[in-house]
Amino acid sequence: MVTATPPARPLYYRGRPVPWITKWSGEHLPVGSMRLLVHVSGRLGYEDEHHAERDSRGVLWFRDGNAPGEGQPLWSLVHTGRQRRAMRLLRCQICDTPLDRQRTPWLFSDIEWPHLARRPWTNTPPTCENCWPTAEQQCPHLRRHQPVVRCYVIACAPFGIQGDLYTREGGQADLRAVAVRYDSPRIPGMLAKQALVTIPTAQPA
Repeated sequence: MVTATPPARPLYYRGRPVPWITKWSGEHLPVGSMRLLVHVSGRLGYEDEHHAERDSRGVLWFRDGNAPGEGQPLWSLVHTGRQRRAMRLLRCQICDTPLDRQRTPWLFSDIEWPHLARRPWTNTPPTCENCWPTAEQQCPHLRRHQPVVRCYVIACAPFGIQGDLYTREGGQADLRAVAVRYDSPRIPGMLAKQALVTIPTAQPA
C-alpha cells in the first residue's frame, strides 16, 4: 500500500479544509470562451477547440479554469480536470496523494454502497485513509447518509463519463448529468464533466 506523506493539501478556506477536487470561484471562465458547436455529423466541439480537450477516446471535456485557492470554494461543484485526474491516476480527492492501484481506499455513503451491487460504477473519486475522518466529518452528503462505508477497491477501471448531451445548435443541452459508457452512441454529442470508473470488487475496511 502507498504510504507516501501527503503533499501540502488540502487547501484551506477560513480554517476549513477544501477537497482538492472542489471548484473555486476564481476558476470560472468567460461564457464567450466556451462556445459549443454541433457538427452535421452530430459531433460536439468548441468553436476554438484545442487538441488536449479531447481524450484518447475522442471524448470532449468541459473547459475549466485552473486556479485552485483563488476566490472562494464552490462547495457543491466539482472541478472537471481535477476529478478526472483523481479517477484516472487514482489520487485522493481531498489531498491529491497517489494511491495503491490494486487496493485503493474509498468512501461511500450508505445510500451509494448498495447501488454498487447492481450498478458497479461511480463518479466519486477515492479518498486516502488519512483523509477519511475529514471527509466523514465535513462532507454534507456523507453526513446525511450515515453510516459511511470505508472500503478498499480492487482493480477499478475506466467505465465512461458523466456530462451533458447536445444534439442541436443554440448552446442548450438536451440532457444534463447523463452517465454513459465509453461505447455509447451518445458519446459524440457529449460534453464530459466527470469521469466514471468501475468498482468490480470492494472489500469493507
